[in-house]
Amino acid sequence: MAQPFDLKRLQTTGPPEAVSRQELQQSPAFSRAGFSISDDGVVVFQSATESDSSLSWFDRSGKELEELSRTGYRDPALSRDGALLAVSSDEDHNGKHYIHIYDFARGTSTRVSDGGTEVFPVLSPDGKRVAYVGNNAKTSQYIDVAATDGSGKPERLVASDYLIPNDWSADGRFLVYMNFRGSAPELDVLDLLNHSQTAYAPGSEAQFSPNGKWIAFTGFGSSAGEDPDVYVGRFPGPGRRIQISNHGGAQPRWRADGKELFYIAIDKKLMAVSIDTSHDEPVAGVPHVLFQTRIIAPRIVLFQYAVSPDGKRFLINSMPSVGAAPLTVLVK
Repeated sequence: MAQPFDLKRLQTTGPPEAVSRQELQQSPAFSRAGFSISDDGVVVFQSATESDSSLSWFDRSGKELEELSRTGYRDPALSRDGALLAVSSDEDHNGKHYIHIYDFARGTSTRVSDGGTEVFPVLSPDGKRVAYVGNNAKTSQYIDVAATDGSGKPERLVASDYLIPNDWSADGRFLVYMNFRGSAPELDVLDLLNHSQTAYAPGSEAQFSPNGKWIAFTGFGSSAGEDPDVYVGRFPGPGRRIQISNHGGAQPRWRADGKELFYIAIDKKLMAVSIDTSHDEPVAGVPHVLFQTRIIAPRIVLFQYAVSPDGKRFLINSMPSVGAAPLTVLVK
């Protein structure tokens, strides 16, 4: 949209008008649309219809095994047995996102939300429910939970200014989510049994360990401008955090047995770290590269990959190996 503006009075001087009727491609995490405008009014943008990322399976060597036939998927989250995939889906490429549950065995995709603004799904341990974030006119943001088979009505868990669910504990009791109270995200934990909320730590992209005793998350250093790194902290705490990544990392994911942790480095490499959580404090190995990914972004996009339970395959929201999506240029 464009709206005339008076720089001297700092006021708009007329109604907004559509520059283009096409929906813009949006950044997954912060809804920043990809467009730019020159001083003389030339507009360049990428439309949602021309988005060319897709979910593809890779093995540990980086060999591409299979691409999902359906397009418009992002924010992948696998069930603990690997049978179900929760995604936010824009299958029509019109900028409207709904939560879909994909059944690998049957090849079916079930839509479980209806608002058109739902993203970042998180599956319950038994795979029967999915939590996700959405928006409406009454509350700026909310977290709902719905049945993965599409039955019943969604249940409202919490509403606030800006919330993003990250993970569900293995016992089904806790949901860790990001809460943007200020300029940086905070991690809060929702106790679904007692219906209480507790602050955990500054950070983002949190994941419970399979035994429920630890949380891996993306945290920030003490100095301004430092790259975020992956840490592991005790749950429910308190306790010191253990740094896992070196020179930057984000999007941590546990292997189902808790003996390995994965993350995305700043240069988009998929990293793996052996980890032993059976002691009083986690004992982590040296991070090593598995392969160079084509993930849409290494950080500030929440989780754009998922790990199979055995840690041998990775479902990654990837850009194509050759070429790029076209850009649209509008000239006066």
